[in-house]
Parts: sequence; structure tokens; C-alpha cells
Amino acid sequence: MKIAVREACDGVESGDGGPFGAVIVRDGIVIATGHNMVLVTNDPTMHAEMVAIRNACKKIGTSMNQLTNPFTPQTSFKPLHWLQQ
Repeated sequence: MKIAVREACDGVESGDGGPFGAVIVRDGIVIATGHNMVLVTNDPTMHAEMVAIRNACKKIGTSMNQLTNPFTPQTSFKPLHWLQQ
């Protein structure tokens, strides 16, 4: 949670988007992080959890389908409804 909050602060300080941060964790290890980037990209899909998932997929070289089992999203806010477990 502290990492997600730090991501949220980083996003606000850089002017990228709203105060939202997310972390993708698997087996207790942080795979990737992300913060809201809606403003800087002009892309309404760049929510913090989406950015974190994209970063995780890039890092481990796989698709979302392979990433989802098992991974734990941690956010500084209530995540998008489809991401809630």
C-alpha cells in the first residue's frame, strides 16, 4: 500500500494525472507499479491499475491472461470493479 501511495504522489507531482497509484504483486514480490496518466497521455484508459498491469506485462513479457493467475493488485484507492477480487 505504501508503494501505491508513493506512486500516486509521484503522479500528482509530475502532473501526469489524478492522485491514484497501483502495484502488481505476485508471490509477495512487486512486479510493477503505475500511477494515473490520463492527463499526460490524453487517454482515459490510463488509470493507475491499467498502467501497472501494462507495465507488468511488459516486464515479464506476457499477456494479461497469463499475468492474472495469480497476482494481487494493490491500490491507493478502490480499483476498477472488474479488478476487484
